[in-house]
Amino acid sequence: MKLLVAVGGGDAGSTPFSDMAGVPERRATFIGSLVGVMNQYAFDGLDMDWEYPGVVWSGGRPEDKVNFVTFMSELRSAFNNAGRGWEITMAVSVVPANIKDGYDLVQLCQ
Repeated sequence: MKLLVAVGGGDAGSTPFSDMAGVPERRATFIGSLVGVMNQYAFDGLDMDWEYPGVVWSGGRPEDKVNFVTFMSELRSAFNNAGRGWEITMAVSVVPANIKDGYDLVQLCQ
């Protein structure tokens, strides 16, 4: 069994994540806090459920598509630097328009 921290969900909307991911200092604060919680409570990873980057009706912004990749890349680096083998999973939309607007799939998979 693996215990993951789940962040986000449908009720959270996109605005708080857009606000965080668009500012380097906010990303760093969020990631640092998350690493602290994961260390403190011995979690095995993170399930990121930002619904939905880049999708205006959920509070997203067009720049979220790029900012989401930057955020996830910085998150992966922080997790790797922690040396704990933490996993990252994410819930993503299956709606083609949401995918087009919010996910750079090639970059995210790297």
